[in-house]
Amino acid sequence: MIGEQSVENLKHELATEPVMGSGTDCDMTIRGRSVELGPPIVLTLRRNAFDDVLVKHFTLVVEAVVDTLNVTPPELRRDILDRGIVLNSGSSSFRCFQRY
Repeated sequence: MIGEQSVENLKHELATEPVMGSGTDCDMTIRGRSVELGPPIVLTLRRNAFDDVLVKHFTLVVEAVVDTLNVTPPELRRDILDRGIVLNSGSSSFRCFQRY
């Protein structure tokens, strides 16, 4: 189990990756408490262990945008195509989100 600050640090570290898969040789150290044993532990995980989770998350966001655009009036869709969309959430800080 990891605390809120550890989760924020992990998200920040993941967000700074330029593209998914580029950090396959990169290890991430995570400190937390063992749920089974109780004492604090340190885990070392490969960066690419998180790629599947990120892909699922980004896919959900993209699907939500597409679903919204499907029910949007044509004149507003044209404005969106001309001007783009601004993402404003934690996901928008992930550099690899640009691929989606």
